[in-house]
Amino acid sequence: MKNLIYLSIFVVAMISITGFASHNAYAASSYELQVGDTNHNCGAIGGTFSSNTCTVATSFTLNSGDFLKIDSGVTLSITGSIQNSGNISNLGSITYNTITNNNGGNFNNNGTVTTNTFFSNFYNNGTVNNNGPSGIIKGTRGSVFYNFNAGTINNSGTMTDVKSDSVTVYNYHIINNNSGGKITNYFHFVNEPGATINNNIQATINNNFIFYQQGTVTNNGTFSNHGDVTGYCGATFNNVNIYIGKFPDTPTGC
Repeated sequence: MKNLIYLSIFVVAMISITGFASHNAYAASSYELQVGDTNHNCGAIGGTFSSNTCTVATSFTLNSGDFLKIDSGVTLSITGSIQNSGNISNLGSITYNTITNNNGGNFNNNGTVTTNTFFSNFYNNGTVNNNGPSGIIKGTRGSVFYNFNAGTINNSGTMTDVKSDSVTVYNYHIINNNSGGKITNYFHFVNEPGATINNNIQATINNNFIFYQQGTVTNNGTFSNHGDVTGYCGATFNNVNIYIGKFPDTPTGC
């Protein structure tokens, strides 16, 4: 009888522990920002909703497996910051101060993404898919876009900055400019040593100021240079298709 009591206590204890562990296990979260905020998901991510704009003034984190969708007709205004290790799908508009797309994070844009204020930053260590023809990523007012060592950008839409706004792009890994894609630089575009830019068939890169070429560029599309492409020792520029303007500088003393 005593052994039966001990066994019953043990079984109850194990059920309690199992239930506690299941309750505390991480569950992925899914958010959708809708016109009119009918599902009240703006508040769920710490935002306030007005005139179809969800404003997030603090920091917000999407963990691995989490999903955030911005519907067409809705603007997500990030006046704080977002850390993404999950999935973001934008069909509307995003304005931002700071976006960090971590390793394993996916940022899919079929709408418009633009900076919210002076000196905004986009840090990418995951995957950014800017999908054409509707996807637009635009830098303004001294902003910086970093594509770090684990980052990949796949562009078939438009990536551009605003003329005279001193926007800088640093590429440390891979940018694939695919069919229909257009990348325009009006200030500084830095292709770092070891980094790769693939300008594929029916894609276009327009350089209007300084393009620092320290890595590898392969041009199977159209590369239009109306500024300076500054070549460095060890850099490779493979031109297979259409090149317009002054060819990259050839460094001496290498």
